[in-house]
Parts: sequence; C-alpha cells; structure tokens
Amino acid sequence: MAMQRAQVESDQATFDRYAALVGSRAVARERYDDTRFKLQADQAAMGASTAQMNVTLARLGRDAGAAVTAMPAYQLAAARLGEAERALRHATVRAAFSGVVTEVNKLAPGQYLAAGTLPSVW
Repeated sequence: MAMQRAQVESDQATFDRYAALVGSRAVARERYDDTRFKLQADQAAMGASTAQMNVTLARLGRDAGAAVTAMPAYQLAAARLGEAERALRHATVRAAFSGVVTEVNKLAPGQYLAAGTLPSVW
C-alpha cells in the first residue's frame, strides 16, 4: 500500500509539472495525456487495494493486530469443532462388557437391537 501511495504521489508530481509546461508547448500533449492516464490508473489501483484492505479488515473484526483466537472466523471454526467433538462423544456406543461380536454378517447397518439383547460373544 505504501508503495502504491508513493507511486501515486510521484505520478501526481509529474502530472503537475507537465500540466504547467503543456500550455507553453514545452512538453508534448501526448506526454501530458500519458502522464494523466497513468496517474488515473494508479489512483484506481490504489482505490482497489484500499477496498480489498477494508474487506480483509472486516474479516479480521476491524483489528489487523488482533490475536488469531479473537478473530470471528477462528471463533466460528472453534465453535464448530467443539460441536463436532460433542457429537462424536455422543455417537460412541459403549458395550456393557468387553468381548468380540460374532455373526456380524447378520447385522445390518442402522439396525436397532432391543435393550438387553446379548450378541453372541466370542
């Protein structure tokens, strides 16, 4: 951003110099026009960079120096991770006693067993 700002300032100085000289024909009109268009293009590029910087700052919660853990995107990801871990803990089925289930081929995915049903244990 500082480099673009310096380029725009340099372009502005050159444009101002040529603007003063073009009336007395000390500088060709073509050079004056080229300088004016270069200044406008560099100003537009700096405007686009400023807009991109504002978008990035908005994603950071308006504080570029903020800790990563304070950023909204990080907090959202941490909340989603916590919810996924909680769901995983609740999805784990614990057996009443250890053993090995046999005749697994008789079980179908999603099949429910009645409470107290004892599978064949090996």
